[in-house]
Amino acid sequence: MKKIVGGLILLSGLSASWAQTQTFTPPALEQQLARVENYLFNDEYEKAALLAERLYPEHKTNRRLYGLLKSAYLGLKEFVKLEGLMAEQLALSPTNKELYLDQLEIHLRQGAPEKAEAAAKTYLTLAAKDTLSYLNLANRYLAAGYAEEAIKIYQSARKTLLQPALFASSLAETYRSLRRWREALEEYLNGLAAEPANGSILPRLTSLMGDLPADDPAIGPFLDQLLAKKPSPLHYRLKGEWELRQGHYDGALAAYEEADRRGERDGRLLLELARKISLTNPEKMTSLSASYERRYARSPELPQLYFLLARAQTRLGDFWAARATYEKILATTPLANDKVQANFELAGLMLDGLDRPESALVFIEKVGDLFPTVKGPASLLRAKALAALDRFEEARQLLSQISGQSPAWREETAFLTAEWDFYFLNFAEAERKYTALLDAFPRGERANDALRRLALLKNFGLSKESSLSLFALFLKNLAQFNEKEAAVRMAGLEGASPDLAAEANYSWGIYLSGKKRLPEAESAFTKIKTVYAKTPQAPLALEKLGELAEASRRPEAAKSQYETVLESYPDAVNAESVRGKLRRLRERTPEKPQKTEGKS
Repeated sequence: MKKIVGGLILLSGLSASWAQTQTFTPPALEQQLARVENYLFNDEYEKAALLAERLYPEHKTNRRLYGLLKSAYLGLKEFVKLEGLMAEQLALSPTNKELYLDQLEIHLRQGAPEKAEAAAKTYLTLAAKDTLSYLNLANRYLAAGYAEEAIKIYQSARKTLLQPALFASSLAETYRSLRRWREALEEYLNGLAAEPANGSILPRLTSLMGDLPADDPAIGPFLDQLLAKKPSPLHYRLKGEWELRQGHYDGALAAYEEADRRGERDGRLLLELARKISLTNPEKMTSLSASYERRYARSPELPQLYFLLARAQTRLGDFWAARATYEKILATTPLANDKVQANFELAGLMLDGLDRPESALVFIEKVGDLFPTVKGPASLLRAKALAALDRFEEARQLLSQISGQSPAWREETAFLTAEWDFYFLNFAEAERKYTALLDAFPRGERANDALRRLALLKNFGLSKESSLSLFALFLKNLAQFNEKEAAVRMAGLEGASPDLAAEANYSWGIYLSGKKRLPEAESAFTKIKTVYAKTPQAPLALEKLGELAEASRRPEAAKSQYETVLESYPDAVNAESVRGKLRRLRERTPEKPQKTEGKS
């Protein structure tokens, strides 16, 4: 960071356009100036100032030297010397408008906005009244952290140049930085109206809609005013975005349907809405799908909507409905890519959702080897299905064929082969493979899982007669969807070891989460939290409880679980990931200020 700050000061000193004018520099002076620049780059401001001061008396008109000396003084915060330097330069060149920009910057860094305003007025008096002059002035204010003053300059430029949409994007970004959301939204719309072909504005406008606080009281009325004045497809789309942001799905769908009716009438906007709610409101996908089918029964995009519907149904645990939707895709799409993707996702659904590994293998065979994007994942899925059918040797051979093909698959194949050794009580070989996985993927998705297995192997030893063998059989039962046997072995671990019992309950909770049996999963994690609070699995269980609370839209409960991890287990292996989840959750759902009663 120190290097960056030094570099910014150096750039500040050299950025004035008048200093960019090339003048002849003798070779000896060139070498000395390069030394000054090097000092500045390394934040050695005193050395830079001493050398530049020695050079300055003989080279006062050298613009590059002036800029370097100014940067050195700024780095040292030598404002008295800076004012002297500026006075001398202004005496040499009283009509040089760029010097007044430098003077403005110095006054702002001193915290003297009144003096800065006087320098700004002089600059505008000397400068041509054009957009570049106003932009240069506003940028100096923004760089010094004076956003409100920059806004005034932008607005003044509009009045002076008679261009009501001038600097719309700059104003929007500035308002956004100040969290003045309605004004930011208005300026993006001004910019889009003035430059409809500008492709950079709409993505930023869409991004802004995702940042708007759902409780902002000004956004709804502003959008209603826009619709009353000009009911355009864009305004209805924004209204839909805002309704969705507030969790008003029916209002969002009505607004998107109206935007579609008034716009291209091709269903693109409804498909866009489907992409959003399939993640945030999957339970609403059925009604949206019905609306789309009524309007666009022959649309070539209909299979894409079905994909979104099937994935939403899977997220909700409605696996049989998802299966029917995938079969609808296979029956209606003419595209080979869609058929491959549908067969692949249907195979995953049959294995992980419906516990039918035989059916999963049937659909995987239909995927084939022609599509590289699913070749590796399909092979992994096939291997898991074979293992679920107790055909471990075939599964091992399959993984050995693909393990070296892609780093994306290598970590998962390495973990599975280690797990299978663990299932069959080949503890020494499993330990070697877990260790190799950590060496190859120290920050991989399976790193924490491998660490937990290694900790168990270290604590319970490699003997097949240890209680660890019961846990290994429990894991094998889970991999083969044999829940009754898994439950028996988990019960047997309750009295054998708290660590093993906690690990078994954690694996059981993960398994149930994958099946969308969320109340049962929550019970498993809660048991760890209460009964096995002193085990390494406790902070992991709390994190999962937070995730389940988020999934069920209970943000305050999720925050509580995450905060407990950080307060009670600050050194846990998952502390960093929990900290990130808590930060993102707080950004999405800021705490409302508590009302306080006034004293009478």
